[in-house]
Amino acid sequence: MKRFILITFIISLALPGCATYTQMFINANGQMQRCGSYGSGLIGIATAQKIQNDCAGDLKRAGYIEIEKAGVIGIQFSDAKSDTLMLIKVFDNSPAKKQNLAAGDKVLEINGIPIKTQGDAKALLFSPIGTTVKLKILNSNGIKEVSMQSVSLVSVYGYPK
Repeated sequence: MKRFILITFIISLALPGCATYTQMFINANGQMQRCGSYGSGLIGIATAQKIQNDCAGDLKRAGYIEIEKAGVIGIQFSDAKSDTLMLIKVFDNSPAKKQNLAAGDKVLEINGIPIKTQGDAKALLFSPIGTTVKLKILNSNGIKEVSMQSVSLVSVYGYPK
């Protein structure tokens, strides 16, 4: 009888409960990766959590950040090859829109660094929410400098589907 009670107790600890972990990550190029794991029972839950933590750590070391923590200013660039980077879209309800940036504006510098390629711009703009971004812009009114705080990617673009 004692053996039965002991086996029943061990099974009751190991079987109940389950866990599903999932997290979206994004890098400077807009590539998204998802870490996901599932486990049931005490051992399964602990294993799933370890798998999730290892995956998240690997992606962070590779330059990804959690999508909920990714900061943006709400601009889209032209893909055209030229010596300046032109804005083709400024998203509503974004820091860039609040600074009166518009399609056709050219980005000369980001945080004091001259911009030559879209890759340069993406690397400099990729940051956590709340990062201060300073742009030097050329438009029909001349050159102007603006400063803004990045906001949640999700608040500007919505959650990726």
